[in-house]
This record gives sequence, C-alpha cells and structure tokens, in this order.
Amino acid sequence: MTSQNTDLFGNNLATRQRAWSRSAIRTFSAKDKVTVKDGLKELDLLTDLEKMPLFLEHDNPKNPNGDKVRVDTSRYAIVRKPTKQDKEYRMISDSVGKDYEILQPSKLAKILDPISKKYPVETIGTAQGGKKLYMTLNLGNSKIANEDHELYWLIVDSRDGQGKFQMAFTPIRIICQNALVSAVNQSSISLAINHRNGIHSEVQDFSKMFNQLLKKQEDTIVAMDSMATNKLKKSDVTEILEYAYQEPKVSQRINNRKNLELNKALTQKQLEDFNVHEKKKSNVQIIRDNAMERYNVFNEEHPKLARTSWAIYNAIVETEDFRRTRGNSATAFIPSGEKAMNKARAFSKALEFVG
Repeated sequence: MTSQNTDLFGNNLATRQRAWSRSAIRTFSAKDKVTVKDGLKELDLLTDLEKMPLFLEHDNPKNPNGDKVRVDTSRYAIVRKPTKQDKEYRMISDSVGKDYEILQPSKLAKILDPISKKYPVETIGTAQGGKKLYMTLNLGNSKIANEDHELYWLIVDSRDGQGKFQMAFTPIRIICQNALVSAVNQSSISLAINHRNGIHSEVQDFSKMFNQLLKKQEDTIVAMDSMATNKLKKSDVTEILEYAYQEPKVSQRINNRKNLELNKALTQKQLEDFNVHEKKKSNVQIIRDNAMERYNVFNEEHPKLARTSWAIYNAIVETEDFRRTRGNSATAFIPSGEKAMNKARAFSKALEFVG
C-alpha cells in the first residue's frame, strides 16, 4: 500500500511534476504571454541550423605520407551555428539523408507566433542532446469526466532524421498531473509532417490546420467523458493492459523455449538472445502489475469513476508518467517516445470498449 503523500513509485504527490516539466529548459507563466519567438530567443534556441555533408577520411595507399582520401558518405549532419552565448558550432544530429529539410527555428517561430499570442507558451525544452525541440501552448482549463484539466498542445520538432514535426492535444489532469497524451496516429487530435523537401510549403497554412484541430479536440473531450461512464469487466482491463504493454516479439533465432531446450547445439548468441528476451518479458509483466495496482488505487479513490475505461487509462498514464526508468523522461510525452506510445495504445484500446 502507498501512503497518502506518495504514489506507487515513491513520488511526493504534493511536488509531483508533469512529464515535460522534468525535462524543461524553461517554464513560463501564462500571465507573461510569452510567444514562441520570445521563448526561443530567451533560451538561445532561435539560431538557424545548417545541414553539412559527412565524409570519411583514410590514408592514400599510393601516397601514405600525403593528404588523406575523402569519401562522400551521402549522409549529413545537422549543426547549430554559433550564437552570442556559444561561439562554437554544435552538432545536433550526425545522420540525416540528402532529402532531409530543416525546419529552421526562425521559421517555426514565424508560423507559431500568431497562435502563441492567443495561447501562450508555457514550456520550452530540448531532449536527446537537442535532437528534439519541444514546447507546450496553454489553452486554458476545461472539465473532463467532471474533473478539472488544463488543456495543452504539445509541439515537437525532431531534428535527427528519424522523427517528424508533430503536434498532439494533451490534457493534464490537475489533481495528479497526469499527461493524457492521446493516440498520435489519430488524425483528429494530432498532426505530423515529414522533414522531406516541401515541409515549408506544408506548414505554410499552419494556422488553418491548427484551427481545424482545435475544433476536433472537442470530439476528443466528448470521447474522454464517455470513457468515464463506460464500465469494464476484469477481462476487458486485462485486454487493455496487454495491448498497452506488448510483449517483445520472438526472433527467428530463439523461436520459443521448448525448441531451445530440445536443441542441444545452441550457440552462445542464441542463449544470450533468449535470456534478453525473457528479461524483457518479465519487465513487461512487472509494468502491467504496477498499472493494475494503480488501477485498483484509482478505483478506491474515485468510486464514481471506478472500473471504467477512464480509470484504467488514467492508471496506465500515471504509470508511464511517473515510473522511474534509465532513459530520458521525455519518452513519456514526446509523441514517438516509448512511454507516449504505450499511453496512445491504452487510449485507443480503452476507447474501443466505449463503442
């Protein structure tokens, strides 16, 4: 059992922070009415980036003492140019392709400033060594499931060649600071644009796209309200947990335990793979158990919402936001992060039972 002052993971409830605040470079007050340009400039994040070709160098066999031979790798680095505060070039990413197009911070500020004048910036931060730039816009308060929530749009720009420019509607349950990140792949409540040639033309009508998303976020709030009245069976809860926290796939090398035990000629690599796989399975079950315990606590603390889709979804969100991991806490809210994806799966599966 947990004390009244701590959650399942030992976090003090009175001082518990929302997921992005733990990684934030700066948190602003909504009263300050900070725009995107102002926030980026204050944090020295407005400086343009540059895409630079990467080369490999090796000795020339015909002339070992001469100049080295440079080989084009067809890969590029994303580098931040010197600033007033930092006179050095700083590498942000070292592996993007030829077609990757940078969304410059100055361009980002230009397209978001009109929006942030109405919905001010609350948080700006970077994650993964600058590969992710994120910010939150405060949309004010609203009632969801008869509870007070703060509404945000989370904006993330990935500058590593792996992610997209993304926005996601993110209500915060004030009573516990749970960040209710909804499914990223639901077009009604999110936006994702690839960093390919043409990204600047796609974001040109960003204000129009954002206004369309604002209208559709009301549908999400209605869906969440419905989750709060939808009662679940125990088997339903188990199904949601198993969908949110999926077991690792079995590789062809390890296949299954029975085959491994029958095979007397296993390689060391196969044994290592199998042990790693079993460890991951065990960890998944531990997290499921943690979420189930949180679900039981939620049912006790909120009898009117007990055993609903809303209850199990909040239990999973709280598990992801506040369980301790070795990785960056940003994975709980960055839309493509592991924890955020677990929350997204939980939302979509819990919503299925609402019909």
